[in-house]
Amino acid sequence: MQQVIKQVNQSQEKSEQTLSTFDAMTDGINRNTENSVLIAQLNQQQTEQLQSLHSELNELFNVLAVSADKAGSTSLVASDLHLVSDELDNLLHKFDTDNVAPPLRKTDEQRTFPRINNRIKVMLCQGDIRAEGLTQDISMSGLQIKCKKSFDDRSNLEVKIRLYVPGQEHLTEEEMFVIHGNIVHSDKRPDGFYYGINFESLNSSEQHKLKEIFDYFRKPNQFA
Repeated sequence: MQQVIKQVNQSQEKSEQTLSTFDAMTDGINRNTENSVLIAQLNQQQTEQLQSLHSELNELFNVLAVSADKAGSTSLVASDLHLVSDELDNLLHKFDTDNVAPPLRKTDEQRTFPRINNRIKVMLCQGDIRAEGLTQDISMSGLQIKCKKSFDDRSNLEVKIRLYVPGQEHLTEEEMFVIHGNIVHSDKRPDGFYYGINFESLNSSEQHKLKEIFDYFRKPNQFA
C-alpha cells in the first residue's frame, strides 16, 4: 500500500512539473507574440521613416539640380571670402584715418596707374560666352579677373565687363557699369582661369565711374 501511495505522489509531482513546464511554454509563446507585434510596429515605423527620408532626399536632389549652375559661382566666391572679410575689416577701420593721397611712383614701376587689390564681382561676356568673375586687382587702365570659364585670349577679341560696383547693388543689370577691354594675358590655375584685361579708350563718363570704385575703397587712382 505504501508503495502505491509513493507512486501516486510521484505522479502528482510529475504532473505539477508538467503543468509548470506548460505554463512556462505558454508564457514564452505570449512573450514571443508580443515581441512579434512590437517588431512589426517598429518595422512599420522604420518603413515610414525611410519613406519620409526618401522623399526628403528627392527634394534635396531637386534643389541641387536647380542650383547646379550656381556651383561654379559659389566656389569662385567662397575661395576669396576670407580676403573679402579682411578687406571689409580694413575698410571699416580706416574711414577716419586712411588718406587717399596719390602714392609716389617707384623707380622700377612700369604701370601707368596704381592697382588696388579689392574683390568686386563682375560679369564677363565674349560673344555667347558669359561667366561671373571676381577681380583680383583693378587700375584705371585694366584689371585682373578670376573666373571658372575659359575665354578666347586672342587680343583682337573684345570682352565686355559688367561691374557690380559696391554701393550700387540696387541697379538692374542694364543699369550697371559696363566697360570694354581686351585680354592681354591668361593663366589657368587649379582654382580657375586668371585673365589680365586692358581697358579700351575710356570716355570721361567711364573714367568718372571707374574713379568712384577707388573712392569707395578710399584708394588713390593715380600716382603723384
